[in-house]
Amino acid sequence: MVVKVVLEKQLLQELEAKYDLSFLLEDAHEIVATNVSGIDRIRDIVSDLYAFSRKGEGKMMPLSLQDVIQRCVKLTKTRFDNHHQIQVNVHTDTPYCVGDASQLEQVMINMMINAAHAMPAGGVLSLDLSSTENRLILKVKDTGVGMDKVTQQKIFSPFFTTKPTGVGTGLGLSISNGILQAHNATVSVESAINEGTEFTLSFPLYRESSD
Repeated sequence: MVVKVVLEKQLLQELEAKYDLSFLLEDAHEIVATNVSGIDRIRDIVSDLYAFSRKGEGKMMPLSLQDVIQRCVKLTKTRFDNHHQIQVNVHTDTPYCVGDASQLEQVMINMMINAAHAMPAGGVLSLDLSSTENRLILKVKDTGVGMDKVTQQKIFSPFFTTKPTGVGTGLGLSISNGILQAHNATVSVESAINEGTEFTLSFPLYRESSD
């Protein structure tokens, strides 16, 4: 019995040396990891395409944009570290609009994550909410790397991205823009290289009827 075990062990060692099994196992691990990464990316693309196709659909109802912002700050806190600051400033007593809360959260989270990517060494993200007579204004501003004019003109185009290959699908801001259009909202951007980026979102203001 002992002799058989020794022979089997010796045969296994010979096969391992002959076919370089250690390399094959290591290579197989890398192949599997690459395939899993590819599957995750396909999942993200399909998810974004689904969101893109349904961006005009939603359950519209009066809501507090201030509450949406606070939820998004909590949901994205793991994307920021001790080198980042998030400032929320509310300058209105009527932070209400009509919309789908989950869709507006999707818009806000996308912009906040983009801001985190734009500030890899740290920085400040400010979310300023104010209102005019008829509009609710949200400014999302970071102190990140900024964008040139050409990039600013393309950021809302489907599949356009400034991120490295394999990171992001290039649909986030395009979907966000479609959602905002469905909410009768507008979005504009101002940015400068090494100075940061500011998105301005403008919504129709909602006021409860006094009747």
